[in-house]
Amino acid sequence: MAKRKPRPWLHKQSGNWKVQIHGKQINLGPDEDEAWDKYNTMTKVGTQNADLTCHDVFNRYLAFCEAKRAPATFSLAQRHLKRAAKFLGKFQRVAELTPEHMDAWVKHDYKDNSTTYASDAIGHVIAAINHCRLPNPLAKMEKPSRQVREFYLQPEEWPLLVDALSDDLFRDYVVFGLHTGARPQEIRLMEPRHYQPENDRIVFPKKEAKGKKRTRFIYLDEVAKEIVERNLPAHGPILLNRNGLAWNKDNVNCRFRRLKVKLSMPELVAYTLRHSFAVWKIMEGIEIPLVAALMGHVDSRMVEQRYGHVQANAEHMKKVIKTGSPLQQRIDPAA
Repeated sequence: MAKRKPRPWLHKQSGNWKVQIHGKQINLGPDEDEAWDKYNTMTKVGTQNADLTCHDVFNRYLAFCEAKRAPATFSLAQRHLKRAAKFLGKFQRVAELTPEHMDAWVKHDYKDNSTTYASDAIGHVIAAINHCRLPNPLAKMEKPSRQVREFYLQPEEWPLLVDALSDDLFRDYVVFGLHTGARPQEIRLMEPRHYQPENDRIVFPKKEAKGKKRTRFIYLDEVAKEIVERNLPAHGPILLNRNGLAWNKDNVNCRFRRLKVKLSMPELVAYTLRHSFAVWKIMEGIEIPLVAALMGHVDSRMVEQRYGHVQANAEHMKKVIKTGSPLQQRIDPAA
């Protein structure tokens, strides 16, 4: 049986990376990247891996994702890397991979998809190579530009959307999303154990929140709180579809595809609710850092980059200062 090759590991007490070779423990320092560089130099692993194929690298990365990442992350990586492996062939070596290969792959397999989706696909290939600690021939590649969705609901469009909703349960999903700015997956996954009625909020612990790095708080106004309490079950997801099942990505997307046709809004998607929440809160005069906090962002940069155009729109802002936001005009049950 072949002996397992030693690999660097993090010594938590000292905060240093170490490796044991021939019974001797070697300190590689606190920086992970530098530790791997030292390890590769010592063992000449980089030279040995020079002949690795993309097929091998993709399989290693997918094994890592399946063990260490969320199921949705693994599923997406698998979808993209299977396509890449099929296009590149079984014997394409990583060392001979070029940006031209990626351009040809995207043109062949992603011609009908958005540039954002194509960019994500290339990102997974780059991540797989980086995971294996190989020199990355795609490191400086210019990926397709990501599309920023700037579409949000106008004041006069909100009642049209509500009227077009086919049942009360989906209406609860939509109204809750607009009133809280919650991500679609957060709306689907919230359960009674996440609800804190005394604080008017939904709380996802760090291990269940997006990114799994910090607790996520979703604050509820009167409308959102009423929706939660009216639908609150003993256990399981709070919001269910008309079949009594939890909403999932597919049936939510199916509903929005029908709505975009019915309302002639080709850019309407589930995330439109979150975008509209952000824009409308800014229109109310709420400071961007507070809007970012309500949306669960670590800092305000994302909100500033994506929604800064609202503050630059002079006509829009002059109108808002006189009339208030669509949330106040159209959704407040006391209005």
